[in-house]
Amino acid sequence: MPAEAVYNAAARDGHRAAPASPLLAMTETSALPTLSDHLAVFGIRPAPMAVLAPRDAKRLAQLGKAVDRARPRPADVLAFYEFIARPDLAPLIHAGKADAIRVTGEFVAARLGGERILDLGCNIGYLTSWYARCRPGAEVWGIDVSPSSIEQARRFATRLGLANLRYAATDARRYVADPPFDTIVDTQGLIEPDVDPALLRQLFGWLRPDGQLLCVPAIGSLARFESLLDTLDFDAVAVRSLDWLPFVAQGERSVYPALVMAHASAGGGVPRAALVAAFQQGVADFVRQRGAGR
Repeated sequence: MPAEAVYNAAARDGHRAAPASPLLAMTETSALPTLSDHLAVFGIRPAPMAVLAPRDAKRLAQLGKAVDRARPRPADVLAFYEFIARPDLAPLIHAGKADAIRVTGEFVAARLGGERILDLGCNIGYLTSWYARCRPGAEVWGIDVSPSSIEQARRFATRLGLANLRYAATDARRYVADPPFDTIVDTQGLIEPDVDPALLRQLFGWLRPDGQLLCVPAIGSLARFESLLDTLDFDAVAVRSLDWLPFVAQGERSVYPALVMAHASAGGGVPRAALVAAFQQGVADFVRQRGAGR
């Protein structure tokens, strides 16, 4: 399976996806390092499996179980992200998904636009800072519920000399934004099948009329994808494209769907039925190609 998207619903239905940013080409020159080299600054390098001390592994499993509940408590979510922000643990924990981080970051960076960009759930800033490097003329904001994550992110921003990057330790639901934003990014699962419709309205309220929301949800089943679509008000929200991001994690091939959304008033939306068909086709293509060893 090629690194680019294997299926694009917008292209199939006559809608042209947003063009790739010319800044992506800069990554291939001396102007910018590769994203893999950028991630290495954070200690994030591909590794088959993180090896944690037994005590840390046990604690991570406990915290992970708590946040995997259907509706985790805010205190449990905070405890989980505070734990994985530890400088000695973060590189190990993220190493197993380094390829997923890379393909996600490349997808987003190719589509960034405008002068104000917001990254939701920025963690320790490994991708937020990449967006700031790719868009040096833009003002890039990253927010995360974990104060420890934001502290680490600020340290890396200083180390990288990124004057166009700002961070805030806050929950997106409580964030007092200075809208509008041209691009909002969610690659951490904030927008998921059971997302609060009020939160979606809030996010789109922060977008300029011609702005975009880039979303990479960890959804692998048609039922969950349809559940996500059910939360969208298609009279207000347009899904412009559905792409697929293949990656390898813990030695296993997998894939993320990636959505580009905008205000419905801006046009270019793909009908719900076409999105469902695209998801089914994309999953079938991935299963077939994985079975063929590609």
